[in-house]
Amino acid sequence: MAVRSPAAIFVVAVMIGGTATPALALDDPQFPTSVLTVTDPRILEASGLSLSGDGKRYYTSGDARGRTEVYVINERGETDLTLTLPAGSNEDWEDIATFRGKNGKGYVYVSDMGDAHFIRKDKGLPPRTTFGIVRMDEPAAGATGTQAASGVVSYSIRYSDRAARNSESLLVQPGTGRIFTLDKTEKPEQRAALWAAPAPLVQGQVNVLRRVVAHVPVLKASSAAFSPTGDRIAVRNGEKAYIWRVKNGDVAGAFRDKPIEVNLPAQRQGEGIAFTPDGHALLANSEGPKQPLWRVPLPEAADTETPPQVLEEFTGAETGDSSRDLVMIAIAVGSGLVTVVLIALNVGRIRRARRTGAASVSR
Repeated sequence: MAVRSPAAIFVVAVMIGGTATPALALDDPQFPTSVLTVTDPRILEASGLSLSGDGKRYYTSGDARGRTEVYVINERGETDLTLTLPAGSNEDWEDIATFRGKNGKGYVYVSDMGDAHFIRKDKGLPPRTTFGIVRMDEPAAGATGTQAASGVVSYSIRYSDRAARNSESLLVQPGTGRIFTLDKTEKPEQRAALWAAPAPLVQGQVNVLRRVVAHVPVLKASSAAFSPTGDRIAVRNGEKAYIWRVKNGDVAGAFRDKPIEVNLPAQRQGEGIAFTPDGHALLANSEGPKQPLWRVPLPEAADTETPPQVLEEFTGAETGDSSRDLVMIAIAVGSGLVTVVLIALNVGRIRRARRTGAASVSR
């Protein structure tokens, strides 16, 4: 397990008439923060969430009945880039994932694996049994405006049991590019299975998914993601994220263990999940106008075991967290006199120095 320095603790003691409030730990490992608010009025039913290759922008798309567009959101919540895809390619888009090949080329995958229940019901159509996955080239890091997605390939998908199913979770395994989907179940007695796609997917024929895990204990799963190095899998529903560790690339084997549960912040309708580039936190978005994107730090039990230098090679950079540099604030209020004592200990720099030293030793 990776050893992490003590979390910075803000202790606020407010003394009024000799009474002090209890100490309040604001930098709790479970304490989420809003990192941006989505401003684009087109993004009312955000479906899925993934990060760009440089970790600086976010991908999402619309749901069923939505446009065939993928939105690239910057760190201010604005849509930098809109990628348009062929008409008719969105029957029920549900999740999105990015993948970087060994040659450095990036791809964006969109999962058209929803059941389109209400659309089909309105049209008098039978339940959906044929699905799709769309792959496109990841756009350049500085691309802006509106442009047609490049390198678009559509794959036809069905399940080995030929059943009508609903999936809102897409997993693309780092390193291998292997694709997995997870059933969305609505009732506790239903069993959500994990399915693996053939590798590679083949255009122009039906690609058959095979069941590799009979039951994943997540009700109403709305999204899933691999960590940047593939050492963990996160699956979310409306209230929680569930984390499994992946050992030696064995995805099916990971689900034999009990997951680590992480509470998510209250959201209008929680949808997507992704890991931050350093793997230490989750990102969660929601349907609805002007919704925040939340960063949820992981508890140590669910944190990465991968050495920082490996993460740097994969993501290109390690982001700092200046909030951990502040350790204690004590505020005393009494007789109209306010005394503020600030003790700033450079915990973050000490941690980074230790990592740098460890990396130099390993080299």
